[in-house]
Amino acid sequence: MTVLPFGAVAHGVTEGSVWSIVVGAGSGQRFGGLKQYEMLGDRRVIDHAVAVAREASDGVVIVVAADDAEREGGVAGGETRTQSVLAGLNAVPDEAAIICVHDAARPFADVEIFERVIAAVRAGADGAIPGVSVTDTIKVIDTTPDGTRRVGSTPERSTLVAVQTPQAFRADRLREAHRVAADARSSATDDAALVEGMGGTVVVIEGSDRNRKITSPEDLVWARAEVGR
Repeated sequence: MTVLPFGAVAHGVTEGSVWSIVVGAGSGQRFGGLKQYEMLGDRRVIDHAVAVAREASDGVVIVVAADDAEREGGVAGGETRTQSVLAGLNAVPDEAAIICVHDAARPFADVEIFERVIAAVRAGADGAIPGVSVTDTIKVIDTTPDGTRRVGSTPERSTLVAVQTPQAFRADRLREAHRVAADARSSATDDAALVEGMGGTVVVIEGSDRNRKITSPEDLVWARAEVGR
């Protein structure tokens, strides 16, 4: 597999299949349980995420906890999100040209968001991510040796976005970024950070306020109300 230099975007990806990795291997510590298996209407949260990924892709790899892999028809994830995505990557065929990574806990992503991030990669980006404007003021906090938390800086709100999934990448860029991360034993909260760290060009497309991640029990209450509308 040939890996082009990062940042060298002479041509877009015009050929090759699109595969998606749906990541649902988390333990749900903040939620207090396995949120990906909670019912949302007549399907589980993860089922909604997988269904849209299948509609938008040529193939889907589901990543879940090792104990659940056989039942879900997926592969076993790792201890961190980065390790889980790498496990999914290892199950994606080598001939895939574009790979999307999507959170199992985002049940309301639609095909249009997948199509927009995929189109951006086809146009020449190394990666494309959905983002929504930040409405709250954000503070960067510094912690002193005695544990006091102080405001270090206040970034300009207009330069900030809250990032969502699905995120789409040139397959060779994503594989290389994860290879480097594995060698360095590093991790990240999203795959775009790994590609950015390799000097890749990641563009932002318009996300959706409805494409909310189920993180807390309150999020699930909101999601169930959305399904019932």
